[in-house]
Amino acid sequence: MRTRSAASFYHYHNALSSSSKAQCMQSNNLSYMPKMKLDFSKEDLVGSPVQISDGAWVFGALHYPGLSSKNMRVNNRAFAFKLKLNKSLEDVSIGQNVLFIWGLGNEMVIKGVKALEERTGLKAVALMTNGGGHHLFLKHWYDNFPSMRIWVCPTKVPMTVNGQRLQKEYASRWELVDNTTVPHHAYQLLDYFGVGDNMQVDCVVFNQFMSYDDKTSGEAGSCQWIEGHKPKENVTTREFMKSMGTLQADMSCRTDDIMFFHKPTNLLITGHHYEFAYLPKGYKMPEDLKFTGSFFFRNILPGIFFKSGRYDTSLGLHQKRIADFKIHAEQWKEVMKWDFEHACSHHDPPTVCGPDTNYTIMNSEGGVRGHMKRMLEKSGELTGEPNYGFFFGFHANKVGKVAKKEAGYAKKWGKLPELHQGGPGFDACGCHADADAEEAIAQ
Repeated sequence: MRTRSAASFYHYHNALSSSSKAQCMQSNNLSYMPKMKLDFSKEDLVGSPVQISDGAWVFGALHYPGLSSKNMRVNNRAFAFKLKLNKSLEDVSIGQNVLFIWGLGNEMVIKGVKALEERTGLKAVALMTNGGGHHLFLKHWYDNFPSMRIWVCPTKVPMTVNGQRLQKEYASRWELVDNTTVPHHAYQLLDYFGVGDNMQVDCVVFNQFMSYDDKTSGEAGSCQWIEGHKPKENVTTREFMKSMGTLQADMSCRTDDIMFFHKPTNLLITGHHYEFAYLPKGYKMPEDLKFTGSFFFRNILPGIFFKSGRYDTSLGLHQKRIADFKIHAEQWKEVMKWDFEHACSHHDPPTVCGPDTNYTIMNSEGGVRGHMKRMLEKSGELTGEPNYGFFFGFHANKVGKVAKKEAGYAKKWGKLPELHQGGPGFDACGCHADADAEEAIAQ
């Protein structure tokens, strides 16, 4: 189990705040077109390291969400960034250049990262997972990179079947993203890669989302796939709708999602809560990503996740329940302090960097950042007052029922899923809270 010193992190927060204020002032002068061009044109779906700018690479990979169906197929990106260490990490000394991995790709991405290490002579020393829904490939990263620091999203993953297995199997390396001492941000990124004028990367952990119980989802079964079981090749429309209905029946668990910012390229990498995948108008989806099966899968489902030209907050599209909307708004305000010029998703189709190819959005007032700000104001996510439409407003934020389900969740684990909670038996940093923790997890 990883531990850290109890030293004060007050100066990290102060430095971050000063830098954020300066960036916020600069953002008013953003040009409508990005100053730096990013090139995703060579991205593929087999995990090849594709350079998108100096010191930045993308790894595209074909992915079946939940590892349980071939009807739904997406690009599951990971990124590598060349960064300078602010302090020594493992066997690499301070001031040296390293590779930092953002996102959790499959075996194809792992091969791509190893190829990039050989090509650049740089070592991949750390990885951060990109939200509570991404954890099924963690074991492969632990096994293939024995000395890599892996920072796991703290809210949901420790509660999952897979997460609890990993906590026991890799106890000496298990380390959660620490967003307690610097609210909403990740301490590890600030500690190793700089703050203020020296900031290279940053992220905001959105931890107010309500989600389904792992044991009612495909994740529980998919964990067996990691141990050699093959996922179901196909599901019918009826089976799919039934499984989705089962998931939505119990949304009492907390989950998290992360927004990530790479300062050298001014690139924002969004989580699932802002446009799952952007599809430019006129873009032809690669054959590998085209939906197959019934009429529903081929003609209805793609429009839910891939609607040409749309670039909107997911809260205005799919209506996730939010535990505390005020805190959710604070987290978005932290993101909007960054001076980003590009925004893409982990699930954009290959070669697409968010709305960079959409002339209307990129030339609107404030560019992509200005567009996002207007969408967030429309949904109420910057004001803290949700603005749901009639249909979604009927079910989206039933505070009383959510509170009741959280009480049941508390009874199950012995405590409420509080902010930054690392899971049963763990403190906020992912360290064992007491001697009974291992026994609790084993049970």
